[in-house]
Amino acid sequence: MNRKSGQILLSCTLPLFVLACGHDQPSPEDKNQIDFRINNLAIQRGDRWVMTCRSLVEEYGESAVPFLIEALGATDAQIRRGCAYCLGHIGHPDAVDPLRLRLGDPDLFVQLEAAASLTRFKVYEGVPLLILALRHEKSQLVRAAAYQTLEESFPEAITFDPAGEPAGREAAVQRFEAWWNAHQKDYLD
Repeated sequence: MNRKSGQILLSCTLPLFVLACGHDQPSPEDKNQIDFRINNLAIQRGDRWVMTCRSLVEEYGESAVPFLIEALGATDAQIRRGCAYCLGHIGHPDAVDPLRLRLGDPDLFVQLEAAASLTRFKVYEGVPLLILALRHEKSQLVRAAAYQTLEESFPEAITFDPAGEPAGREAAVQRFEAWWNAHQKDYLD
C-alpha cells in the first residue's frame, strides 16, 4: 500500500472508528461546557445570546439535545427560549414533543421560538401563535421574526411588511389568516 492510499483508507475509516467507539457522546468537559452555555443564556442578551445559541448548535449539535430538552423546563425564560431556538436548528426528532409543550409556555417569546422551531420540523401547530405575533403592536422585531418564519414555510401565501402601517399590516395578516384557515388541514396531522 502506498502512502496516498493509506491516507485515503485512514480518512474513510477514522470517522467510523470514532463513532463506533462512542466518541459521538459528549465528554465530561463537553457536558460541562454545554451546561455552562445553556446557563449563560439567562444573562446573555442580543448578539451574545445569539452567539451562545449558535455555538451550542455548531459545536455540540446532536450531543447537546438531551441537555437542551431538559433545560426547556428551566425557570428562566431566556434559557427556555434559547433551548427552543437551538433544538429547532439542530433538527433532532426527539425535540418535537418537548417543543410542542413550550407552545403553552407562560412567556410569549418562548412560545414564539417553540413555534418557529417546530416549523423547521414541518410541524405547524404553532402557526396561530406566529399569526398573533404578526399583530404585535410594540415590536417590529417580533413581527419580523414571525414573518420570516412564516415566509420560509409558506412563501406563496404571505406578503407582509413588519414596518408597514398598522392598517396595511392587518390587511396582510387577514389575507394570510384566510389562506391558513383554508389550507391548514393540509399541514396539520
